[in-house]
Amino acid sequence: QPSICAPFRRCIVGNFGLAEATDDCLLLLTATPHDGYDETFTSLLEFLEPALAPPGRPLRFERYRRHLVRRLKRHIITADGRPKFPERTVTPLPVTLQGPEVALHQAVEAEYRRLQEVAQGVGGAAAEPIYLLATVLRKRASSSRAALRQTITERRNTIREDLPEVEIRREHIRALRRGETISDEALRQLERDLVRGYLSALRRLAQRARRLVDEEAALDEIEARLDACADQPESKLECLVAWLGDLHARLPSAKAIVFTEYADTAQAIADHLEAIGYGGGVGLLTGGFSRAQRREALARFASPPVRVLVATDAAGEGLNLQERCHHLAHFDLPWNPNRVEQRNGRIDRYGQANPPQIAFLYAQGTYDGEILARLTLKIENQIRRLGAVGDVLGNIQAERIEQWLWDAPSDERAAMDAIERQQDDLLNRASTPEALKIPLEDEQHRTEIARAEEAVRRFEHASVSLRAFIERAVRAAGGSVERRNGTLLVATPREWRDGSLQAQYRMVAGADGEGPPQAINGSPEAGEVLHEEHPLVRAALRWVRASRFDPKDDHRLAYTVAADIGAPDLVAAFLVTIRDGTGHETQRLEAVQVGRDLRPSHDREADLALLRADGGGNVPTDRLSALFEDWWHGARTRAEQEARRRAAEWTRLLAADRAEEGRRLREALDQWDRASLDDILGPYRAEYEQVQLIAGPSGIPPSVLRRVRVHRQRYQRRLTLLEAYLRLEEPGVEPLGVLLRVPASEGTSIG
Repeated sequence: QPSICAPFRRCIVGNFGLAEATDDCLLLLTATPHDGYDETFTSLLEFLEPALAPPGRPLRFERYRRHLVRRLKRHIITADGRPKFPERTVTPLPVTLQGPEVALHQAVEAEYRRLQEVAQGVGGAAAEPIYLLATVLRKRASSSRAALRQTITERRNTIREDLPEVEIRREHIRALRRGETISDEALRQLERDLVRGYLSALRRLAQRARRLVDEEAALDEIEARLDACADQPESKLECLVAWLGDLHARLPSAKAIVFTEYADTAQAIADHLEAIGYGGGVGLLTGGFSRAQRREALARFASPPVRVLVATDAAGEGLNLQERCHHLAHFDLPWNPNRVEQRNGRIDRYGQANPPQIAFLYAQGTYDGEILARLTLKIENQIRRLGAVGDVLGNIQAERIEQWLWDAPSDERAAMDAIERQQDDLLNRASTPEALKIPLEDEQHRTEIARAEEAVRRFEHASVSLRAFIERAVRAAGGSVERRNGTLLVATPREWRDGSLQAQYRMVAGADGEGPPQAINGSPEAGEVLHEEHPLVRAALRWVRASRFDPKDDHRLAYTVAADIGAPDLVAAFLVTIRDGTGHETQRLEAVQVGRDLRPSHDREADLALLRADGGGNVPTDRLSALFEDWWHGARTRAEQEARRRAAEWTRLLAADRAEEGRRLREALDQWDRASLDDILGPYRAEYEQVQLIAGPSGIPPSVLRRVRVHRQRYQRRLTLLEAYLRLEEPGVEPLGVLLRVPASEGTSIG
């Protein structure tokens, strides 16, 4: 519909490659439009229209609201009104650290504080790698002993190497700070680079920092604590085993997925489960797997013997496991809540038939464990209440969590209580009236559903089966079509082959009720999906229009026998085309019913329905002549006059809609222009305005003036295109044909 597509027209979306590559509309579909960072969401809006997000201005929901269509899980219901998505359950699994594990935790916290002191002593940009190194140490220690041991080994090896300074990749630092997913190998390389950056700072500031020998001593202390834990089971692994044991005691064949942030932890979990009796029943999937290994791991998980899949975040993106399992455990909690939700989405998604059961492990009584556990439960409660993940997570960014976890306060209980109050404050902002207007109101949703259902009914009533159309067109043009087990085997007509078409096609034709392709000769055969933009369909349309709808032939006639009329009439069909200044065409079908009295109908919907009405029967040629010969030419002329009147009225309505839309778009475009100039000119804005008035000499740097010229050219192009979009040509009315309707009482012979 023009009113929906118009905001996305190519003429107003700006000088962006993706937008300009589109023809009519640009639709961006995503389950996570807002990851908590406005700049990320802004980049999506700029694909549609840069004026929606002027530089230096806060995002305004009112500005982009009409470009946004949101569907929440609670809006998706079955035909009988039941929720499509079963409500999930989230269960915390507290882990109590035992004696040696407590000592290990304390040693890690001590090293964490020492690294903080070094970072404070270094200061400036050189401190960031040290802060991040401390963060990585803490996160790996809370994940598993295996992950901690690996990071200690890597750090010790790096200390002993004679390496030059390194330039740490900024995008990896940004990803780590935000808690985003990066590949396992990239994460290992980043950790090595962080250590090198740390060592470089130590070398430059040796008089204020610990010597490298102290580094070895600190690592020796942590490693000794790790060795002291070797004689007792790891409490987190024991907790996971208890959860899995309870699950499989109740549901022996149930499948579960266990997520962790690190490949070292994933391997340790898999090895432990195999060692205690899950032999052959554990699958492993990490980011280091090749595509073939990934397919093999997923195929094994789908088989009955494998009941547990252990995966890292890097391997979990894109997994669709909702049809295989509905149990998931977070072995460790990422510092970015979006990562937790992405993990949950592997089973809590469309197609899940059972309520998802989600659990997370955390170290009870530890500062970071308690903060993350409380936050996870609060977020889950808020999501359950509001139904919109993005509205909740948008207020909790990874940097905020890092800030909470950064300090190691002397009074941890008081600090945790203070942080919990901050969490409540941030999460409650998502429930304010201002925030709650973003999700669809239920009444608005019901109205849109009713409109959509009506549109579907009308489309189904008026549409033509693509399969039937292709079969008839191909055969009429001299090609051949063979049906075989739900598949169409098409030999393309010779005159259609212009180099872009294949000589033969195998098409999936199950859309009309024949079902999907079946096995042929014992093996399944794939086929192309038949759709409106398929080259074969487009070639068929071109051939039909050229051969069956020649504009020189305005006598295309057909007749039908109608039982519900008492006198003969006709329905003339026309194609109305409105072209705008950009060359874009909008078309619609017009049908006009006219009787012997030559009075045309003015009811467009009723006339269109007459073209779709069922009919039948045979009428002798001489009887048709007697019924229509003396008046049908005049009736057709009157029908075309009515079609042109309707076309003119439709053009006026379309022009009025576009004018109102153009006013809003011009206002947004001008605001974007002003904001962009402010951003480019900065302190030179007043001087630029003065130069514009008097055209005198300018002290503005040439580089700034060049940016201004580029912007002004871009603005002018967009303005010109907007004006062209608003300019409509006179509508074209093309005759398509005439349907003669004969009353059943007029002596017809039904056959």
